[in-house]
Amino acid sequence: MVLHLLLQFSWLSVATVASMVLPGCPEKCGNITVPYPFGIRPGCYKNKAFQMVCNDTIEPPRLFTSTDSNLEVLNISLEGEVRIHGWMSWDCYSSPGVRFDQFNGLMDLKNSSPYTFSSTRNTFAVIGCNTGANLTESSGSGCFSSCNEYSVTNASCTGNGCCQTNVPKDLKRFDVRFTSIDNSWATTPCSLAFFVASDAQEQTVSDILDGNRYAVPIVLDWRIGNETCYDAERNLTSYGCTANSSCSQPLANSSGYICLCPPGFSGNPYIDNGCSKDECSDPNTNPCQVICKKTSNGSACSCPPGAYGDGRKDGDGCKCLQGYHGSTNVTHGCQDIDECADTASNKCQYLCINTQGSYQCSCPDGYHGDGRTDGSTNVTHGCQDIDECADTASNKCQHLCINTQGSYQCSCPDGHHGDGRTDGKGCIVDSDNESPVIKIAVGIGLGILCLLVGSYWLYWNFKKRHIERRKKFYRKNGGLLLQQKISSHEGVAEMTKIFTVKELKIATNNYDAGRILGQGGHGTVYKGILPGNRTVAIKKSKMLDPIQVKQFINEVAILSQVNHRNIVKLLGCCLETQVPSLVYEYVSNGTLFQHIHSEGNGSSISWENRLRIATEAAGALAYLHSSISIPIIHRDVKSTNILLDDDYTAKVSDFGASRSIPFDKPHITTAVQGTYGYLDPEYFFTSKLTDKSDVYSFGVLLVELLTGEKPISLTRPEEDRNLVSYFISSMNENRLLQVIDTRVVNEVNEEQLLAVADLAKRCLRQTGDERPTMKEVAAELEGLRRTVVQTSTVENQLETECLLNGVSQNYPGDAARQHSLEKQFIVSLDVPR
Repeated sequence: MVLHLLLQFSWLSVATVASMVLPGCPEKCGNITVPYPFGIRPGCYKNKAFQMVCNDTIEPPRLFTSTDSNLEVLNISLEGEVRIHGWMSWDCYSSPGVRFDQFNGLMDLKNSSPYTFSSTRNTFAVIGCNTGANLTESSGSGCFSSCNEYSVTNASCTGNGCCQTNVPKDLKRFDVRFTSIDNSWATTPCSLAFFVASDAQEQTVSDILDGNRYAVPIVLDWRIGNETCYDAERNLTSYGCTANSSCSQPLANSSGYICLCPPGFSGNPYIDNGCSKDECSDPNTNPCQVICKKTSNGSACSCPPGAYGDGRKDGDGCKCLQGYHGSTNVTHGCQDIDECADTASNKCQYLCINTQGSYQCSCPDGYHGDGRTDGSTNVTHGCQDIDECADTASNKCQHLCINTQGSYQCSCPDGHHGDGRTDGKGCIVDSDNESPVIKIAVGIGLGILCLLVGSYWLYWNFKKRHIERRKKFYRKNGGLLLQQKISSHEGVAEMTKIFTVKELKIATNNYDAGRILGQGGHGTVYKGILPGNRTVAIKKSKMLDPIQVKQFINEVAILSQVNHRNIVKLLGCCLETQVPSLVYEYVSNGTLFQHIHSEGNGSSISWENRLRIATEAAGALAYLHSSISIPIIHRDVKSTNILLDDDYTAKVSDFGASRSIPFDKPHITTAVQGTYGYLDPEYFFTSKLTDKSDVYSFGVLLVELLTGEKPISLTRPEEDRNLVSYFISSMNENRLLQVIDTRVVNEVNEEQLLAVADLAKRCLRQTGDERPTMKEVAAELEGLRRTVVQTSTVENQLETECLLNGVSQNYPGDAARQHSLEKQFIVSLDVPR
């Protein structure tokens, strides 16, 4: 019986403070509460549409919507709102018709989800000059921003450089299309479009203009059901509200409903007995004058800052403390009185310092006392002058001291001159009998001496500062760490040289603009001539974050150990400048991108060369992934980073974005970096970098070699602008030959073509685990390349025999010889090489 009573009491105590989740379910992900009907684990959410994903592999943990939309959640309200981090879309031009960057921040909430973009809590904003954007899912929903000079006043988006409009009702998809007037790039190269929560719009726009924000806060509306309350309450089997809650439709003339606790109750209306009595929420039962906090026993009253009392309506209530004034019926009603602002409200003679609820008086320098006009019993009345001359320790006079109000003056006795201060010139004996000529000569001599000494000091100080500055940059850029790493690896010291600033300036003709070979996201590359007429490529890096210095030095030390014929060789570096520079071997024949896509070069590379370039590049990446002590992920594989020499030998270059991953780690979590069109989608959404991210980028490179098309092209139809989706859909629809480069189709048999295309398709799989490794890719390409070479050799032999025996004659032995050659060719394919 006693146990039964204890259990009843325990249930009652829990019921008084209703839980926001089902029993046994986690209530938070990091610092974000996840109330039912939402949940993280199976059995904790109402249905799959309300499932949340908590990524606790990072600190702090981050909450996301279900894997269909994968949007980061910032807050969940049971009153039908979810605040998320959303994407922006942008479109950037360097000159008319020349786009250098583009990103579509597509957000699809799916028709099966309970979410829509809130039409009452969000704004659709566009930033840019003479540019506009429209929602593709809602015709007429957009705005246009026009301006003569780029200027956004107070981030208010009134049309001058930034415009805004309303978000349509029941919208589930954010997808925009930009429009612009010619030459808008000259004022602002990039146009941006985004949804943003109305209460955070001005701060968000301000952050975007300052370059401090790439994600925006957005409010989503959610509903427990799609019916009206009238229809929902008639179908109790699917009705989402519990017995002690009520149905509500937040938006008029719109379907969908939520559940609310009755007046005077609070809690979770989606859980049985989830709404509990709350005196504070009902004005008729609230016992407090200002601040009321719900407790397990009812409520507790308190007073706001600057007030005192029990805070109860039936008690003493709240009263403002002395030194405060205002109303006690609001949270911040009692405000501090600034007695110093009104001389009638304070008793200070000179200086008044306001404090919370009071004030203090003080005296200026040279005076002492309590500073008050009404005096005090324990200190000197008001502010009295200090006689510094009465105490030698209180003045700096060498001979005579004259007291003044609040200070003192020093003077010299007769026959002396100077300021009379011990910390100044002091008093100097007059010398009226000295010859004026001697005085002039001594003055000139002292002047010349001071000039010479000053000039030498300035020169020495400038030279010292210059040397110290170079040493500082050397230490800052990790020179000591690099020397330590180089000395710890045998043979690396001979391979890697640390160049001086002077050597690189001479090599590049003081970084002449005419020596620029190319510019990228990580720096500018110059052509340099070293002593002995050795041509090199010198990469002058952009500014490095101090945190990246150790990583940069580690990269230099690792790349110094890399020795592969298809990787651009690192010859050395310079660390004496504010940003470090790297010295590579010079590759003379440009980039693979130029040979594939530049006008007039579309068909300049044969299929045999293309296959060999792909094989060599794959071998280099496989070497980086699996053949060195610490694997390296390139992270920016693309045709512009594949250099070609005069023999079309491939050289993988630009390791500015590369990262090292120990063998015992399957991945590292890092900020997303890469080139649009080549970027691994799995890495983009999860921030988890693996060696399969390079495999995906290499797959895009293979498709470029097969089709001769760019990864992103506005000349193709809108649905085919992305080369990957264009290529895969062509394979799935059995129209592959329509997208392959004409020269490739003419030079390769269909079996070999399908083999390479199938390999590219496998590299482009959405899930990294389903992609082959670079080692497997390299081996498969090498096998295909040998097939091409052997086929070419057999054809040449047959042609030679035909020419020797006469093309117009058919000898009985010809067929036998051809059969023998074909048999020899087939046998050679089975022999390991």
